[in-house]
Amino acid sequence: MSTENRKRFRSELGKQYELLRLACPHNDMLQSTVREAIKDHFDWVNINDLAVLDIGCGNGETTLFILSAHAKVTVTAIDNEQVMIEKAKTLLYDFIPKRVALVQKDALQFLQDVESESVDAVASVFTIHNWDRAYRSQVLREIFRALKEGGIFVNADKYAHDRDAEHNKHF
Repeated sequence: MSTENRKRFRSELGKQYELLRLACPHNDMLQSTVREAIKDHFDWVNINDLAVLDIGCGNGETTLFILSAHAKVTVTAIDNEQVMIEKAKTLLYDFIPKRVALVQKDALQFLQDVESESVDAVASVFTIHNWDRAYRSQVLREIFRALKEGGIFVNADKYAHDRDAEHNKHF
């Protein structure tokens, strides 16, 4: 799958991204679950700072929830869509650059540049389902390579089938 095919939010869908909340009325609860998974996983007494990657950060909402886990959290939020990065800049303005770095880049390309065992946590919400199986497998391998020992990967998503007919049948 080409990078271009993974860009689903570059048009009207990206501009109207907030409407997706209507399709997911429990969004805040889902976001809170991601935050709590990260918060509960670590012994905060022995941590100076916690490096988190938010893959497919979209409008920055997940990043904002992750930041609220603890003041020691810093987030690198990545997305391949310029429109989403611009939305995230607005939402996360107060945290840039102190606690948030926004990066517009393909997830796999970004992860391949990350040092092994250099990230404490990786989170992804409603992103991985957009990728075909081969690309998804590559990204997952890179996530686990990048995670420090004792790190955590939190994925809040539902994987779709690669074939539309299978996907629609199970949907």
